[in-house]
Amino acid sequence: MENKDTKSMEKLKIQADQVNLAMDSVPTEQIAKEVLKGKIKDALYIKLKISIENRLGIASILVSTYKKKILEVYSIAGNGNILTKTIPFEEPKSFIQKFIDFNDEGEVDTSLTETIGRSIYYAFPPKVLASLINQWGKKELTSTINMLQVELSNQSGTGKIKIDADIENVSSIFIRYDSPLTGRILPIQEPVQNIDEEENEPKGQLLKEFMEKEAPKYGSQMTVNTMLSPTDGIEIFKLKAGDLVLFKVPFDTIKEKKEADELGLVDENGKLIQIEGEFLSLISENQQYHLFAKGFGGRLLHSIETQPVRVLTKSATKKVPKPIPNKPKEEVPTNSPLPKIIIGVVIIILLGIIIISFTS
Repeated sequence: MENKDTKSMEKLKIQADQVNLAMDSVPTEQIAKEVLKGKIKDALYIKLKISIENRLGIASILVSTYKKKILEVYSIAGNGNILTKTIPFEEPKSFIQKFIDFNDEGEVDTSLTETIGRSIYYAFPPKVLASLINQWGKKELTSTINMLQVELSNQSGTGKIKIDADIENVSSIFIRYDSPLTGRILPIQEPVQNIDEEENEPKGQLLKEFMEKEAPKYGSQMTVNTMLSPTDGIEIFKLKAGDLVLFKVPFDTIKEKKEADELGLVDENGKLIQIEGEFLSLISENQQYHLFAKGFGGRLLHSIETQPVRVLTKSATKKVPKPIPNKPKEEVPTNSPLPKIIIGVVIIILLGIIIISFTS
């Protein structure tokens, strides 16, 4: 009997702990109990795979759809086969296990791990989350990827960043309660901004404002590479609204090549086709230059340069140098005496040969 009572007490304690955990995400205890019963999914779980130059990282973001806030962020980065093989489209428990497996390998880059985690908090403050949650409900992650790329560029000082992402509607209890990460890997703490930082303009504010206010006006967003030319290009600062800038989509990995082909940007010889974008804006911050243009299908094209460059425009490509004409072959004039002279010489030689043959 005592054993049965003990089990009942343990079960009640577990339920109480789970309800308290759910209360971080929902406004009332009643809703928390519905979450516990599996009737309500109160959170979104975003899984990320990030490539920064020659290093890899994975991260997860658990977001409350009720309180519109980040509940927890985990990230881990470095080099290793586990990260190379990890894809964000795995189911949540399998994705979580990758953090543990890689941590046990002992090749963790703690500095980059923290940079990724902090960047997530900086990129998605509460006021931004409120506008993104509707997109996330539709599994639309393009804006999210672009905003995080911008912040990671600011924090890491490089523009060579690629992000793959997936999102699932989940129960926060399912992700957090009795998690295998507990006691083994600490979540990334939200950065505490001091008074001086709050009084100054936040890092990357112009970019954030553009991504929040202007980017949503376009159907989708695409990270591209600007086509450059030191001789025929236009200085990046001299671009005017409406100039047609030339770009190419990333074309290195198998996935990028497949996406380019699906967009019709690969010719019959397997070569990448350049695309045009109507120049919109250039934002210079933190020694980086973010160029935005309106591309095909109403897409927002975004390229990042780390120094002032000269970019190719459609008008610049029209300035093709005139080909040097081939030197015409020298022809013998029809009224030239040269043919007659040649024939006479041949006849004389033949007569000479005949005379010599008779006299001998």
